[in-house]
Amino acid sequence: MEATKTAEVSEQARDSLEALKQRFEQWRGQRKQGERIPTAMWTAAVKEARARSVYRVARALRLDYRRAKQSRHSSRGPPPQVDAVPE
Repeated sequence: MEATKTAEVSEQARDSLEALKQRFEQWRGQRKQGERIPTAMWTAAVKEARARSVYRVARALRLDYRRAKQSRHSSRGPPPQVDAVPE
């Protein structure tokens, strides 16, 4: 029974990260060069990073690992300049 719950939680977490990844990809396709990541999306990314590995989230969303790690441990929100990893 416990293994089933763990598998369900793991699947939901994977779906959550995948949905956020799709949001980032859509935003990247529509953004103007130099435009910063919207605060709501950055907050969602930080929330995901708090729930799982910062490395895994940063890599999946193509974010700067150091900035994601800083924000994960900070309650102040996104760092002053939030840049995505160049494509």
